[in-house]
Amino acid sequence: MRVAWLVLFLVALGLGVLAGPAGYIFILDASNSMNDPWAGGKTKFAWAQEALIQTIQALAEDTSFGLVVFGHRYAEPKEKSCADIELLFPFRSYSFAERAALISRIQELKARGWTPLAESLRFAAAAVPAGTRLILLTDGEETCGGDPKAVVADLCQKGYVLDVVGIALEAQAQEALRALAETCGGKFVLAAEAAALPGILIEIAVPAPQIPDCLAKYGVDPKIVALLLEHLPYPACDPMWDVILRFLAANPPAKVIVGTPGDDILFGTPENDLILGLDGNDKIFGFEGNDLLIGGPGDDLIQGGPGCDLILGGPGNDLLFGGPADDILYGEEGDDRLEGEAGNDLLFGGPGCDILLGGPGCNKLDGGPGQNFLYDEGICQPCPLPTLPPTTVKPAPIVSPAKTVEEGKSILLRAYVEDPDRDPVKVTWRAPKGFFSDPHALETLYYAPLVADCAGEFIPITVVAEDACGAKAEDTIWIHVLNVNSPPAVDAGPDLAVDEGGKVRLSGWACDPDGDPISVTWIVPCGRGSLDDPHSLTPIFTAPLTERCEGEVVELVLLVRDICGAESRDTVRIFVRNVNRPAVGG
Repeated sequence: MRVAWLVLFLVALGLGVLAGPAGYIFILDASNSMNDPWAGGKTKFAWAQEALIQTIQALAEDTSFGLVVFGHRYAEPKEKSCADIELLFPFRSYSFAERAALISRIQELKARGWTPLAESLRFAAAAVPAGTRLILLTDGEETCGGDPKAVVADLCQKGYVLDVVGIALEAQAQEALRALAETCGGKFVLAAEAAALPGILIEIAVPAPQIPDCLAKYGVDPKIVALLLEHLPYPACDPMWDVILRFLAANPPAKVIVGTPGDDILFGTPENDLILGLDGNDKIFGFEGNDLLIGGPGDDLIQGGPGCDLILGGPGNDLLFGGPADDILYGEEGDDRLEGEAGNDLLFGGPGCDILLGGPGCNKLDGGPGQNFLYDEGICQPCPLPTLPPTTVKPAPIVSPAKTVEEGKSILLRAYVEDPDRDPVKVTWRAPKGFFSDPHALETLYYAPLVADCAGEFIPITVVAEDACGAKAEDTIWIHVLNVNSPPAVDAGPDLAVDEGGKVRLSGWACDPDGDPISVTWIVPCGRGSLDDPHSLTPIFTAPLTERCEGEVVELVLLVRDICGAESRDTVRIFVRNVNRPAVGG
């Protein structure tokens, strides 16, 4: 999917990525063969013009570039057409305002003549400083008798590098142009499909920004990540990036809309949008689609609309509405009002005095630091249990019928030996783990080792019989040593009391007698409070508001499971006091 960027303040934002310091000179093939139809009712030349225009628009404002065109004025005679090479605009940096005139000149070009590749490359290099990168956009080889390979070899010695973008090339032309590009270590890219041509040219001229590994792993468009890194306050690898980039990876935006440092009114589309308000008191409307809506600093109003949206208010006193779907709302700094509306929503107030209203659905409300008001009208029937980490169990090997024994216990083994010569026979028992009461007896006890695998472990037991003359025979059986898994020990801590809307830290404890890794999950009745981290033994519990004058008891369950699936539970009772404030008379 092609991502469209709608930018209201392009000069200040600098969405283009800096090119190399030496800049670029584009060389456009306007020979007659470029008039061949390609795709969508358009010629190869029309597609090349579009690709060049999009690339020029994407270059940063301080990037120097120029354009050389050949074959655009004369079709015949051949001598005149082969000399038809023009520097359409000179090598320098162009402001975004100036580029409108350049684009108009590109749109006026016609493809007419022959293909003087060698002379065009020499001409372009002479028009720019040494070290400038040459980018050739062509559909064929030299037709004017020149030697492009010799010209490029000479340019290499002077510090130039040539990249070639081939347009629907035949196999022979591909090889020739690839060799041309590789002479100086440049790139050769074949545009076999018309729709791919603009992206190919942009990728060569506008390198993708460098993204930290901890952010690149999500697979989100690097230009989008670079934009967010520039304007969001979170340090690289902050946990908030996990929330943002997981959302974008699952919901790639079709439109990227960026506001100004002032007060903006920004509207999304029916598709997935990324809308960034920047500074100012902004009004942002996502409409349909799964949108990422970011207010930035200022007192913002953000409406998600239909779709599963991620909304970040940013610093300021914000008003956030999720809309009719499953939304995630972060108020962040400031005194915010968050309304989840319909759907199963997650509402996080952040620092400040926030109002969180859950709306219909199974919601999670977390006010964060500050004096908050939380109200959840949602109902969760039934309330789903949290998802616990999956238990990894290795498949048991396919073996011949085996005996079983529990780890740490013993099993009696007996060998039957017969020597046809009736020579004396020596017996030896062997095993990679565990030990034998007597490794040289016909009948012995095998003591099984302790095993870590939840499925137990299959251990080969080999008995070797050797007669006095050195003749040997052996046989092997498999012993399945069973893992005796003890459940974890758990204590949810003492019963507690807290004012409605207040916070209290829980004091859970758990351990596994076998030393296995454990997972911890607190289960909170839906709508009866929230935890800052339900997978911590000592999370902070935020009590719900209660309508009962006498207060109420909320029971939280601490569920602990070991890696082999054994689990234990304990319950803590928290008494929530009704803080009955006197009525104020008028």
